[in-house]
Amino acid sequence: MSMEAQNLTLQSVNPEFTITGRTWNLQPSQKLHTPIEFHPPKEQVQYHGEAKFAHKYGIATIRLAGTGASADLSRDEVVDFGSLKVGAFDTRTLKLQQSWTAGSPIGRTNLLNDKA
Repeated sequence: MSMEAQNLTLQSVNPEFTITGRTWNLQPSQKLHTPIEFHPPKEQVQYHGEAKFAHKYGIATIRLAGTGASADLSRDEVVDFGSLKVGAFDTRTLKLQQSWTAGSPIGRTNLLNDKA
């Protein structure tokens, strides 16, 4: 284990995936937790990619995978308030429900650690 700080730089990531930040400075024993977003452009398609990070001793490659989800929105066709006296008010509930397959509405992301 190195006892010196490591600079870590994101070199590349496939366009379906987004990593916030480009450079990090990790102190000895420090862990990095950074979000990776998956934005599949098509539904029911499996996407595979890589994120490559440069560091003092070379390149670390993380494999990324996700499947675009099929999302559907079901809703009430009509919200009927009926007859209402002028100046009065009434409240009705609009029902919306999202359903999808193969993951979440924005897709599913798997991180597969590939030691470099």
